[in-house]
Amino acid sequence: MKTHLMSLTLSALVLSSQGLLAAAPQPTAAPAASDATLFQRVDTNQDGIVTRDEFSSHMKRTVFGKIDANHDKAITRDEWKATDLSPDATKRFDAIDIDGNGQVSILEFHKAADRDSNVNDLFDHGDKNHDGRLTSDEFPTRPVFRILSVQF
Repeated sequence: MKTHLMSLTLSALVLSSQGLLAAAPQPTAAPAASDATLFQRVDTNQDGIVTRDEFSSHMKRTVFGKIDANHDKAITRDEWKATDLSPDATKRFDAIDIDGNGQVSILEFHKAADRDSNVNDLFDHGDKNHDGRLTSDEFPTRPVFRILSVQF
């Protein structure tokens, strides 16, 4: 049985501060400079389109980076528990720590997020014309609060 994990409020703040998704349709005016910069960071191959994979990868790297407080490319149990304040934090950490070494690598985190997050829902919310890709005009000009949740 899956239990709802902390709803990663931290990642919701990442989304909010970076303005990745809008609650209502936005005019198709040129994006602000900071929005354009974010779009360029997410569009890793610089083809003017953000694919589901690019979006997902960016979100996972961003959230991982926020949880990995000392930026050593591994999430320790203490770093995890600083974010997941639930009584089941240790159990959830252990479920992600596949190799049992006491640290969650970015690969382990990505696998868990691929399996148990709502990143695809967030992408679909931003994909206003439902063509399976995000263009710069689908990036909003104002931030909103959306939650990336992960379940284990």
